[in-house]
Amino acid sequence: MSDIKEKKEIYLEEVAYYKDSQHLEFNLIQKTTKPKITRYEQHNYERYPIYGDVSVRTKVLKKFSRKIIPERFVEIEIKDLKLSKNIILELIDLIGITPEWRKKEIKLQAISDEINFYKAKLRYFEKEKINYIYKNTNYQDWQSNFWVRLLFAIPTLFLSFVGYVSKEKARLNAILNKENEKYNTNHKNTVDNKNQILNNEINKENKVTSEKIDKLLVYYQNVENQEIVLIKNDDKGWLDVRQASLFNFKDVYNKKGVYIIWNKDNNKYYIGQSKNLGLRLKQHFKNGIVNNVIFAKDWYNNHNFVYRYEICESKDELDRKEKQLIEQYNSFEHGYNKTSGNI
Repeated sequence: MSDIKEKKEIYLEEVAYYKDSQHLEFNLIQKTTKPKITRYEQHNYERYPIYGDVSVRTKVLKKFSRKIIPERFVEIEIKDLKLSKNIILELIDLIGITPEWRKKEIKLQAISDEINFYKAKLRYFEKEKINYIYKNTNYQDWQSNFWVRLLFAIPTLFLSFVGYVSKEKARLNAILNKENEKYNTNHKNTVDNKNQILNNEINKENKVTSEKIDKLLVYYQNVENQEIVLIKNDDKGWLDVRQASLFNFKDVYNKKGVYIIWNKDNNKYYIGQSKNLGLRLKQHFKNGIVNNVIFAKDWYNNHNFVYRYEICESKDELDRKEKQLIEQYNSFEHGYNKTSGNI
């Protein structure tokens, strides 16, 4: 008899999320349960432990209490906490935002369930083939037409009573056997036809179902290979500033180029340049909050700000492109720019 091992369980305690202040707090607890040995018994010169009560120990593995940016937390930061999957899902459910990676997981699971459904359907069709297909008979006499047999049985019985010669009886039996053979041939043709119809129907369903499975497998692969996009753009490449600021413009960090900020509500533009676009844009907007006073009034009036950028290699190219775009979008005379550029 081997020792009973201890059991460890990790769970959350004192979990709370305050939506207004965006404050999240929880304690990550580890509970260890181990049976207590009350005594030992000896059998065949070996000692075996006898267990009674259990000992329970709890330990706080992590304490978390701070303000979060919900969108960024569920998409990125929660994974850095190295929590188990079930605890991550519990926190996501509490915060009430489904991250893009989770949406992808749910979509893949739905496709997988559909594939398994059709695979089960294929197995069912094969079972139908085996269990419900019409069986060919051995064409014994008992399968022949009852009324034909009865018709010939009556005169045969009568003739036997009157001592009719066996030759006549043999003749009647020959006629009976001929009728039996005719009946069995017709029965065989009927069975074969029904078998063929059933086989054709099952093969047709198998083909349709197999094609659906093939398409779903391709679809699953495409979804699995899709890159998760946190900051979505429109069909012209403009990105949402409010959403991007929640992720601190992670998509353009350490990229050199010029950027265009467009207020779609009043059609005003701002053109800027930087050796680190993400860092520069974060100086304008950070964590969903405006940092630059020139945008503040329109930002707090919930105007729709979008942006896009163009990569540049040299300082001359940065200056030239910035001035060109300021003129193109008229952002000095009718926009947020205070100068006409560096050239």
